[in-house]
Amino acid sequence: MFKKWSIFIITAVLLLSQLSWLPQLHIKAETPSNSTAIHKLMPKYLVTNFNFDMNASTVTVDKNNFYVAGNFRTGKDLVGVKWETKDNYSHPDLKYPTKPDFSNVNLEYDYKIEGFTNLMDSGLAPSLTIETNNGEVHYVRLWNYVVDRPAESWELGATRDVDKEIRFPENRKEGTANGETGHIKIDFNNLYAGWTPYSYNTEQRKYTPDPNWKKIPVNDIKSIMWSVVPQGYQSSEASKKLGKSEKFKLHFNNWKVSGNTYLMDEPKSAPSHNVRMTDDYDDIYNLTPERVVSDYKKLGFSKLVNFYIGASHYYDKILTDSGVEMNTDYPFNQGFEEWYSNYAKRLKENNMDLIQSISMESVDAPESWWQRTWDNVPGTTGWTPTPHLLSFTNEDVKAFYKKYVLGLAKISSDAGITPMVQLGEPWWWHKEDIAGKPPCFYDQATKDLFEKENGYPMYEFHSSTEDMTGHEDMLEWLSNKNGEFSLLLRDTLKNSYSNAKFTVLFFTPSVIDTDRVPPMMSIVNFPKKQWKYPNLDFFMIEDYDYLIDGHMDKHKETLKFAQENLGYPKEKVHYFSGFVLNKEQQHVWNNINEAINDGFNQKLGEVYIWAYAQVIRDGWRSPGLLSTNYPEGSYGNPIDVTLTSTSSDKIIYTLDGTEPTASHGSTYTGAIPIKADTVVKAIGLKGSNIVNRATLNYKITNYVDLKNLTPVDVNENKNSMDFYFKPDKTGLYRFFTMPYKGKEQGSGNELKLYQEEQRLASNMDSGGPYGAHYAKIEYNLQAGKTYVLKLSNPSGQNVLKTTVMAESDFNSTKQTAEAVNWDQIKDHNLTSLHDIDYYKVNLTSLNEQKINLTNNVATIENASGEVIKTMFPGNASNTFKPTAAGTYYVKLWNNKDLNTDPDLMTALNQLNKTTDTSAILELQKNLQKMKFYFGDLTGFYNSDFYMSLISYKKVLNKWDPGVAISGKMLEEDANIDDRIRYYAKRDVDLGRDAEGSIYETLFDGDLAILQAMPIPGESALMLGLSKIGNTFLLKELPILGKFGKLTYNKETKSWTSSGGLEYTQGSAHGNRVKHVLDHTKPNPNKPTHSVFNVDKTKLLELVDEAWSKKGTHVPGDSGAYIIPMGRIVGTEGETAVKIVVRPGTNKVITSYPVKN
Repeated sequence: MFKKWSIFIITAVLLLSQLSWLPQLHIKAETPSNSTAIHKLMPKYLVTNFNFDMNASTVTVDKNNFYVAGNFRTGKDLVGVKWETKDNYSHPDLKYPTKPDFSNVNLEYDYKIEGFTNLMDSGLAPSLTIETNNGEVHYVRLWNYVVDRPAESWELGATRDVDKEIRFPENRKEGTANGETGHIKIDFNNLYAGWTPYSYNTEQRKYTPDPNWKKIPVNDIKSIMWSVVPQGYQSSEASKKLGKSEKFKLHFNNWKVSGNTYLMDEPKSAPSHNVRMTDDYDDIYNLTPERVVSDYKKLGFSKLVNFYIGASHYYDKILTDSGVEMNTDYPFNQGFEEWYSNYAKRLKENNMDLIQSISMESVDAPESWWQRTWDNVPGTTGWTPTPHLLSFTNEDVKAFYKKYVLGLAKISSDAGITPMVQLGEPWWWHKEDIAGKPPCFYDQATKDLFEKENGYPMYEFHSSTEDMTGHEDMLEWLSNKNGEFSLLLRDTLKNSYSNAKFTVLFFTPSVIDTDRVPPMMSIVNFPKKQWKYPNLDFFMIEDYDYLIDGHMDKHKETLKFAQENLGYPKEKVHYFSGFVLNKEQQHVWNNINEAINDGFNQKLGEVYIWAYAQVIRDGWRSPGLLSTNYPEGSYGNPIDVTLTSTSSDKIIYTLDGTEPTASHGSTYTGAIPIKADTVVKAIGLKGSNIVNRATLNYKITNYVDLKNLTPVDVNENKNSMDFYFKPDKTGLYRFFTMPYKGKEQGSGNELKLYQEEQRLASNMDSGGPYGAHYAKIEYNLQAGKTYVLKLSNPSGQNVLKTTVMAESDFNSTKQTAEAVNWDQIKDHNLTSLHDIDYYKVNLTSLNEQKINLTNNVATIENASGEVIKTMFPGNASNTFKPTAAGTYYVKLWNNKDLNTDPDLMTALNQLNKTTDTSAILELQKNLQKMKFYFGDLTGFYNSDFYMSLISYKKVLNKWDPGVAISGKMLEEDANIDDRIRYYAKRDVDLGRDAEGSIYETLFDGDLAILQAMPIPGESALMLGLSKIGNTFLLKELPILGKFGKLTYNKETKSWTSSGGLEYTQGSAHGNRVKHVLDHTKPNPNKPTHSVFNVDKTKLLELVDEAWSKKGTHVPGDSGAYIIPMGRIVGTEGETAVKIVVRPGTNKVITSYPVKN
């Protein structure tokens, strides 16, 4: 009988029931408007919820205008825009009071409807749902309150049938309003539920009062909700997927609320503090940006907000019967973009900058983008809805993320904010919820790219705790791809916005914590090369697991991580403190406050609280700080520590490790002298309440003063030792170690240079003239500043035996050359074997010049950098006659090489005295062009040139037709004559080089392998530098029995040993031969690196022998074999050889000694 009303009731009930299962985000906030009061139905405080398949947002333009925009994707989508009488989303200090009485309240506004939703005069039009505190629900047809609509048929019919004019609302003036636009007036004293006041009664055949038209009690309202649905809305589960993302927009203009509307005066803003805010769109999308930003200010937040875009609500997507398809052509949906643009605008209005945080997580990304385990299980987090971790190597991922960061940058730039983007927690995932915790390295794009770049497939790790030895190159490759993705986004951003800034957020507990993270995951998720300072504009760290679990010692390590490991100045390190996931974990706030205090005491650039959702839920306020004049750490001499706290009445502290309380500890009255290692624990008291706390761990190391050009002999039974150095002049300084007292080998050592807490540089093996295991650091220092040099033994042993020296080097380059006259050049001013002095001389005449060299080498260069002549002590040709007047540079450098056999050094010195330097320089240039010689063009002999020249002669004697026809073999020594100069020039002119035209010589220590043979398959030579009396020759080694001999295949560029193993390209060393040979020497950078006890010349023979004895492969790893050798083959007593090949082949990946 009342058909239209029945449809409306059913629809309204379905709308309300559908909203009942929307996620309830009990983590939201509120803030005052520009007016002096907060009133009922204030647009800023409207709450917007919707089902997950769609997206929507409410955006205020000003206090009288707002709109709702979004995207519908299914036929059952529904968005509800609600006024809640009880404030559920504000910080406790900012909540407006609960006043449910809407008597004498009037609301009016203009509406405008756009897009894929229903017009106001339709059956599925936007409607109003009133819920009262006693549980009643009333549904209001808004079209009835469009006061300027034309006269309706029911109004005309009722007027006729009851014989008086019927209009609703009474006395309204008809107009031209329609379903798209009109003006609504609601008098809450006359608010009715129902379709129309009168309906046509078919039995009486006239319009009669509708029994369902009932006045709504408004004195106890719980909520008022505007509901919006797509065209063709159906609430059933069988409702169709739209197959596209349909935009809609509802404008609410000239919004005016009058009458009984006052709630409270606007709260005053708290004084600004230095803790920065973090926020997350997935947690606050249902609030208006105006409310959120004004809340920040009311709570004292200023300057900067870090905002996580999220993993589930920002992008657009379509739903079909076959599933969800993410839109990868454009990064944002309409609801997000409208909300976020307004958010950025309001931050700018409040003088706040914006760091836009993104992650490699997405709920709806294409399956081909997902990281996967070896058996195709996708990498997922534990959040709901479930995000997938995305691959760093997928080209489609890269393309989308480039659009993503540029889209965010445009929004911030359009708002007048400098674009800043943070890539949050970029990592290769591992599945901790699966046995073995397998890593997610094996999406198809990653597997394909690895094989393309390395020439062999990825090794399959079934567990992240497996032994990774032999696969370090693969893990390093994965680490690089992680870091390269960061730099790709950085460069994309900065190429379009030159003032933009880029950073990453690093979560220490899941990457570097050795108690919980498998070593391989630490490697792949810490791309140090790409992230080191200054590659990123600043560096952001977080460690909330430590705060939740109470591991405050590990938290302290986090605060120094970026400085210690990446070289960032502390002012460029930002720290996130948080977070309390569940309301029941209130005790965690104490650790969070202490962590914030620690961040400030460490003088970090910024300290943030994570996050707004938890702040407003639990009523957190920024704590007063308990500050110190000295950050915790190491100090060379005793210090006096002061403590201050403006929020406390008094400070109580202890020095014995116990926890201070109101009744235990010393009352702070003045500076605390710290003369030895001490832990200071302090609390600030306000009355009897603890308002802040700090734990400060000080170490007093009693530094040794290091003076310029004054060596310090160190012989201590300790693992580390610190030195103070304070330069009196700005410039380049060199710190280095050398043999103890100049003659004893001593211990291995490492040097690290610091300024305050920032590590500037480090080195443990300079590869310099003092030999292996001696360190060297060169750094430009500022006069008057204090630097700390830390000497340590990288082996971990408590022994230091070396000599440490600092030396200034202000004229070590042509740019810093000292201008002198020729007769002022002296060679006795060099202060160490590292020292180089450049002199700049302006010659106006062409007279012959002479240098009397006593100790060192002098190289003369012209203004273009070309080496003209090199002079040696005792050489009769130590004269220089310029061919033109002009500027010349004389480079003086040391003539001693303590890393070379003394007899060879004697031979080199003799050759340098008797050989014209121009002939040496000519041959160096030609051998370098043929890729036989890889050293510097110096015009004098060194060991590399010595070996290269003999090797070149060896090759000519064996293969050159000209040498064979002449019938006179070349002397295989290092002397230079016209004949060898002719051959070298001829080969260069013919375009011959070492990469295939003739041969390639690859030097590795004292071993050279001649690679590319003229005839494919011919055996390679093994050449060694041998001493016969006082003569050194590079000669062919004895044949290595039936094993160890290599054959080169020019087509595949691989080697096959006589034992049947193939060594291919693809290694950090260039090829697998060098990779295996690397296991004949220790590598301090790889603690798991084991070392063979045989010489390099015998190693390939040993590996071939082991291969001939191999049995079945290691269980679970078809490419690995462990072969017992029956004797010791490693330096740590290992008696077996492990050979790793590509599964099912003889292609070597690595080989090293293991314990059987």
